[in-house]
Amino acid sequence: MRAQIVLHAARGLPNTRIAERVDVHVDTVRTWRSRFAELGLPGPADRKRGVAPFLSPATVRRRLARDALGLGLSRCCASRILIK
Repeated sequence: MRAQIVLHAARGLPNTRIAERVDVHVDTVRTWRSRFAELGLPGPADRKRGVAPFLSPATVRRRLARDALGLGLSRCCASRILIK
């Protein structure tokens, strides 16, 4: 994910577009772009982790729907679960 962020940034994509493509929050993109800019190649390497990356509500819904469909639930059933 970090490498994808850096590569998309090198291609000139804005943070919001990168976040959509990599399926992460825009703040996560900002973090990894700034670490790469500051530290170069070692920037995106693993460090001690504090907290899990923040996922936007839309990302959570997409992942839940994907997982529900992967379990064999119908789209209707998955939608009802997501509404609750």
